[in-house]
Amino acid sequence: MIVLGIETSCDETSVAVIENKKILSLKIFSQIKLHKNYGGVVPEIASRSHLQEISKTTLEALKEANIKISQVDKIAVTERPGLIGGLLVGINFAKGLALANQKPLVFVNHLEGHIFTCGLTHDVEENFFCLLISGGHTQTIEVQNLQNYNIIGQTIDDSVGEGFDKLSKMLGFGYPGGAIIEQMAKKGDKNRFKLKIPLKGKDKFNFSFSGLKTHFLNLIPKYKSEQDVYDICASFQEIITNTLIDRVKNMIENSKYDFKNIVICGGVSANLYIRSKFESSFNGYKIIYAPLKLCTDNAAMIANIGRMLNNS
Repeated sequence: MIVLGIETSCDETSVAVIENKKILSLKIFSQIKLHKNYGGVVPEIASRSHLQEISKTTLEALKEANIKISQVDKIAVTERPGLIGGLLVGINFAKGLALANQKPLVFVNHLEGHIFTCGLTHDVEENFFCLLISGGHTQTIEVQNLQNYNIIGQTIDDSVGEGFDKLSKMLGFGYPGGAIIEQMAKKGDKNRFKLKIPLKGKDKFNFSFSGLKTHFLNLIPKYKSEQDVYDICASFQEIITNTLIDRVKNMIENSKYDFKNIVICGGVSANLYIRSKFESSFNGYKIIYAPLKLCTDNAAMIANIGRMLNNS
């Protein structure tokens, strides 16, 4: 089974070719430079860039995989969720490609792509707890398989990635902010600015990050030295991590399932501090992450769902 995947839901134009679970090629055109001056993704700029890059990126992916379009068994494309302009570019391109070459076309939920990425790398496709953390989403999920999974908790306001990006912007570091805050935090005191886990005692499963974000943004005018900035970053990262761990523990403690794998996925799962603290907080469980290049939006995860749908 050879599947060509197309991903254009946000600010990466990505095309991949997989054969069964082997990634033959993965091409990603990142738009970070295009959006950096605006402090975040501008939908109109994103969709225009997708339109300019998608044909070239597809040809590059096929060439790297040493595959002709006639050899592709199926085309998979992100349908939702995402920026509507970018999604339309990918969907319409995929429709044209499928029609012109008489190939089956399947539409993929972007979030399912993240959840099951570790099926490609760790052969984990069923029976696991999942924490999805990205620029747009924060969810805890009980996963039996692709057809049966339950979203247990999710953010009621901002996502984790949104919080990192906003703090970075207000500190003057720019966009995207996750990796920058992680680096600054290495030099800071994570215990200097302490806050309670949001919704603690009120809600076991959902997340709320807007209050944390506002609290730390209000610290910035008061604490301006270099060390202050490091401490703000470290403390922010610490309370975010503790919140994620608390919600995952609540999911496990209240679950009827006895899964032993915990999959952490999405762009923010590339944060090495979050990874290390999870590994030391869940004895008896195997913590599984995708390789760094597969944490952020990519077409390999979309092609993978296309492969799995063939087996459903």
